[in-house]
Amino acid sequence: MLRVLVFVIVASVVAVAAAWLADFPAEVAISGRGYEIRSSLGVLVLGVLLFGLVLAALVELYRWLVTAPRRLRRYRQEVRTLRGYQALGNGLLAAASGDAARARLLAEEARRLLGEAPPLLLLDAQAAQIAGDDRAAARSFRRMLEAPESELMGLRGLLTQAMRAGDREEALELARRAYRRAPDAPWAVSALFELLTGARHWAEALGVVDRLAPLGLARPEEVARYRAALHHLRAQELDAERRPMDALKEERRALKVLPGFAPAAAHAARIAHRLGRDREARKLVEEAWQIAPHPELARAYADLAPNERPSERLRRFERLRARAADHVETRLALGELALLAGRLDQAREHLEVALAKGPTARACRLMAELERAAGAPASTVQSWLAKAGEAQPDPAWVCEDTGEVLPEWRPFSTSGRFGAVSWQTPPRVSALAVPPRPPFLLVDSRPESPAEREPTADAA
Repeated sequence: MLRVLVFVIVASVVAVAAAWLADFPAEVAISGRGYEIRSSLGVLVLGVLLFGLVLAALVELYRWLVTAPRRLRRYRQEVRTLRGYQALGNGLLAAASGDAARARLLAEEARRLLGEAPPLLLLDAQAAQIAGDDRAAARSFRRMLEAPESELMGLRGLLTQAMRAGDREEALELARRAYRRAPDAPWAVSALFELLTGARHWAEALGVVDRLAPLGLARPEEVARYRAALHHLRAQELDAERRPMDALKEERRALKVLPGFAPAAAHAARIAHRLGRDREARKLVEEAWQIAPHPELARAYADLAPNERPSERLRRFERLRARAADHVETRLALGELALLAGRLDQAREHLEVALAKGPTARACRLMAELERAAGAPASTVQSWLAKAGEAQPDPAWVCEDTGEVLPEWRPFSTSGRFGAVSWQTPPRVSALAVPPRPPFLLVDSRPESPAEREPTADAA
């Protein structure tokens, strides 16, 4: 609409100007060499305009004739480039379909038409891979490193080849270079994290783990598990290097990321105990117990006083009861210690509460020991042992990929994946494949003799 309005205005102005010139009472005379030309002003202006149009047409014709060869060369080059990219595209399709011979033929045609273009190196590499010529593929990938636009693709190709060949050291160096080149590329971050953890470079992996969640490679809760595991593994490394204070700091970082992580809390407590900081060691276990009671925490708490009698340990474990009074692990730990201390009524109370929350195999085995200590008939003891075989499995460290029950926490699952071992109730089939746990976990299986027992309030 605006263009129409502008056209109407311009046409109106030109028409008014032409009418004014036609009616303008003026003449123009040109004389020379005995000739004289007279004309009105409007005719003169019209003649000048026509002359200008003819001159402009002649200039454009000259320019078109002069630039024709260059335009012809450009047209031929565009056609050549188009044919070259068509050959390149068909070659990539042939490589994807597994036709190595056709892919190489089309690659040569594309190279003849395009020259040495980076996409041609990719086609060469794919054709070589299909033909099983890894050396030729590697040469093409390495040539891709020379151009910035193809460097990342070359790194990815070389990394894939190194992983396939089992050369994890070379793969790690390539992954580091790819990560520096493109820190937001998901494949580069994923490959680097996998290779760093596989090589047990825990400290360096800590610098990469936080990139997993923003790129959609892991959920935030998984990243927290990975980070806690890495701090714990770094602490073990530092402890082995006789750097207990640094190891304790790393375990505290692990517990800050994932409070209640039993392996970290137990290890931290043992380090603090070795350093003579028993109060700190007790606090570490008690705080973790309040969040997530765990048998490993109970064993670490017991190890803080390895020579105490069961009755003394039972009294000390009451501090854990104050943290999580009704949790099954609390009741099982107190029931075990009460049984070994000869306080059978107290043991029965704790075990019955644990059984009411869910009859697990360990609770049933402890009840069998309790009935044996109370002098019950052998049939009663066997009945509880039979129930232990049919009861719900106790929570354990389970491989998330295979469902296999592991005796302890490990950084890698049985399938080799990092951070895929978690504390959970295993499937019954997996639990049956593992030897049953002993009923007593916190002390040796020898109960206190009557002479060793402390008198109870009732006896007093």
